[in-house]
Amino acid sequence: SRRQYVQKGKGLLDKLEKLRLDLIMGVISLENLLALRNNIGQLLVPGASAELTEIINEIETRAAVELAKYGA
Repeated sequence: SRRQYVQKGKGLLDKLEKLRLDLIMGVISLENLLALRNNIGQLLVPGASAELTEIINEIETRAAVELAKYGA
């Protein structure tokens, strides 16, 4: 339902904020990256706008690159 997607979106924004704070502090948390990677795909839903899909794909790619640096 729409409400569930809104809650998932808010959760993802929280994870992105934690990652942003990690970047500011100069230390990226593997835990935060894994949480982001594990939750981002939940927002790809049928009928999502092309812009939202593009943003989600970009976040997913960036998280994958950072995780590759950790060997994860």
